[in-house]
Amino acid sequence: MTGILTPPVRVAHVMAGAPMGGAELFFERLCAAQAAARDDTDVLAVIRREAGRAGRLRTAGVPLRQMGFGGALDVLTRARLR
Repeated sequence: MTGILTPPVRVAHVMAGAPMGGAELFFERLCAAQAAARDDTDVLAVIRREAGRAGRLRTAGVPLRQMGFGGALDVLTRARLR
C-alpha cells in the first residue's frame, strides 16, 4: 500500500508507582525502547514527581511530564491528564 499517509501513533504511558520496583523498571525500559524505535510512534511518559526516574527517562531520550498524583484529594492530576 503505497501513497497512504497515516498520522503517527501517539502513546502516553502513565506511572504513578513507587520510586523503584519491578513494574517501574519495566515502565522505564518500555518507554525507552519505544522512544528509540524508528517508527511513527510518539511516546510520552507521565510520571509521579521522582527525580531518579525522570533523569533515567531523559537520558534515554524519552519526553516526559511530571505530575503530583497526590491521592484521593488530588483533583488537578486527573484534569491535567485530559
